[in-house]
Amino acid sequence: MDLSCFGQTSQTVDDSSDTTGTPQLVYQSNSTAIYRLKDKGIKVLVAPNPSEEHICKLLHEHNISKLLPPTCRKRHVLDVKAFKGDPAIYFQWTRGKTLREWSQKARQRPDVDLNVRLRVAIAIAETLFEFHDGGVVYNNLSSNNIVLDRFEGSYVATLIDLSDAIIYYNKDDEFSTKVGETDLKFLGSILNELFRGGNGSESDEDQNWSQHAEETQEDRKEEPSTRKRGRHPSLGDGLPMYLGTLISTLLLSGENHSSQTRYESVKDVLLDLRVVEENPQIFLKPLILDDFLVHGRLQLPADAFYGRQSEISILLHALSSVTMLGGQPMMVSISGYPGTGKTSLVDQIKKPLQNANGYFVRGKFDVRTRADSVIFSALDTFYSDIIKEGRENIQQEMRSRILNSVGSGCRVLMRSIPSLQAFMEEYYVENTDTAFGPAANEQRWKYLLCKLVAATSSEDCPLVLFLDDLQWADETSLDVIRMMVTDPDVRYILFVGVYRDNQLSSTQRMKKLLHGMQEQGVSLMSIKIGPIDKDCVNSLLSETLCLPPRLCQSLSTLIHNKTGGMALFVMNFLKSLNEEGLLWFNLSSRRWEFDSRGIELKEISADVVEHMSERMTRLPHGMQSGLKVSACLGSRFDADTLAIGISENDIDMNQFLRVAVEGGYLREISSGKYSWTHDQIQQAAYELIPEARRESFHLLLGSRMFLRTTPTELDGDLFTIVGNMNIGVRLIKSHEQKL
Repeated sequence: MDLSCFGQTSQTVDDSSDTTGTPQLVYQSNSTAIYRLKDKGIKVLVAPNPSEEHICKLLHEHNISKLLPPTCRKRHVLDVKAFKGDPAIYFQWTRGKTLREWSQKARQRPDVDLNVRLRVAIAIAETLFEFHDGGVVYNNLSSNNIVLDRFEGSYVATLIDLSDAIIYYNKDDEFSTKVGETDLKFLGSILNELFRGGNGSESDEDQNWSQHAEETQEDRKEEPSTRKRGRHPSLGDGLPMYLGTLISTLLLSGENHSSQTRYESVKDVLLDLRVVEENPQIFLKPLILDDFLVHGRLQLPADAFYGRQSEISILLHALSSVTMLGGQPMMVSISGYPGTGKTSLVDQIKKPLQNANGYFVRGKFDVRTRADSVIFSALDTFYSDIIKEGRENIQQEMRSRILNSVGSGCRVLMRSIPSLQAFMEEYYVENTDTAFGPAANEQRWKYLLCKLVAATSSEDCPLVLFLDDLQWADETSLDVIRMMVTDPDVRYILFVGVYRDNQLSSTQRMKKLLHGMQEQGVSLMSIKIGPIDKDCVNSLLSETLCLPPRLCQSLSTLIHNKTGGMALFVMNFLKSLNEEGLLWFNLSSRRWEFDSRGIELKEISADVVEHMSERMTRLPHGMQSGLKVSACLGSRFDADTLAIGISENDIDMNQFLRVAVEGGYLREISSGKYSWTHDQIQQAAYELIPEARRESFHLLLGSRMFLRTTPTELDGDLFTIVGNMNIGVRLIKSHEQKL
């Protein structure tokens, strides 16, 4: 082969020496030698007659180095020229230790825990992502070809030996396949070795290799490797479930299994590693095979709360305004459909309130409970709790304020608030007055109740009064709330009222109450709660099942579609999946697994249908138009038929189908073919068409489809066209049109 590309022939003078020092041999094999000269390295082909393949690989390293951006952590090849008459490349020496060397030292250091190893794993994935982003499959990932160095308290990883890298100018299916078959699979092996502290297969010679004793693919072919033979290790043993699942999934890359539960890019792996780094307390918990896991029973978090960042910000702003800006009371109203998580949202204010030395008073109206007793019951629980709390200084100050503000009127309230008597027993040992009725008119006890609440709060001890399910409150209770909020003596109190907005009558009552408060100068904030988005469902699943988020996405999409994103329905649906065997814990693989097809076929419950039907009435005009047409096409239809039936000016069909599937109204049963998720959902969509206009709607739809359908396509849609036109046939007056 012509060696002129190396700057000389083997007979001419070479660059074997340097005035700044003598190159030091650091590694040599039958075909390759590595020298170091200060901050430079030299890779030399030492075989007497190097093959064309070896020479091409040497030149290929230079090409790869030039192709990848300068910021990429790769071997930086500086020059191609002969060394002592042999073909060679000169490169910038990489500081640090190989992953193999680092792992050997880490075994002897107890401070190298999972968190440290995780930072190393992230560094490796980041560099591999840089290669893929530049259109290069590294194709030779091993612990000898990864050099680690410390950087700003963490690690950076550099990939050396670029001779087997593959360039892809188009990131097509072939690129993705190669990524899965090589880099992702070997990344799984690297991470398995990293988190397990080595795979136990190194020989003494291996352990003495330097960072540039490069492991080529030929070396791997000659040596036995745990990567390519035997069963996959039981990765659940000794590893947190999250990491075990991530690694085992990578080891299966390139094999013929569902794309729903595999990684398709190193970027996804990197993102999942960063998730566990940010939440080690959740995802690095040791796997404990307790009774629940052994029997495959799912434990759902009792206080699960995801998303709602903007809503939380509004609540915290309201609390801050009440406690810091002069103590002016505020009212926050929170409305939404049952099961959206309104109460859970309010619970998020407890910790900030506790930090402000405040108190939380909760009352809940119930259809089975006397509404006029709810506020009394809430205050009774509150005074009982603070007696047990034992903060004597605060209690003494509160008693003094109550005595000054309410005085002997406390006797009127004590029978309705029994713990108030215990709280004030130092001042009122006996209670002989009745609570209210003939001896105390309604306005009096309302007035006294307002003064009691006003005296309970202070600048040093703010109060949040939370009243839940206000849709069941009676007029007396609503009037008491109005009086409290507008009382000039009430300060440092945040009133939070929650109600369901799925009933017109209760919604109108609440709007009337809130409007009246605003007219009286009360500061009011309103929060409307809707479904949580798919990302929130994915976070819930990831944390509950301890699975990497990217491996939960197919399941979270199914569950979001089936539940409409309603928080309560999501939790109930998960329980039912576990109970029906569609979501189970696999003791062999030590991870949660699921049956995607079975979940897709599972019917949604009646309460979800009711919610989704009601939500349909609030959709934009274009979405409603698409649902109306779809409802008239039957329980199943294809996208082409829908395209013929919709008005061109109404909607973007592709966007409509995407939103309808994501919203849980439709499901795609095969490519371009759709069905309704429930017959009641279809019926609700049909009822969007006013009854008086249904005949004309069907006639117009059938006529439009007939005019737009070619004779060759008519057979496929004939029954749909005729069926719709027959419903509106009564509106056709002329005999010719009927024919």
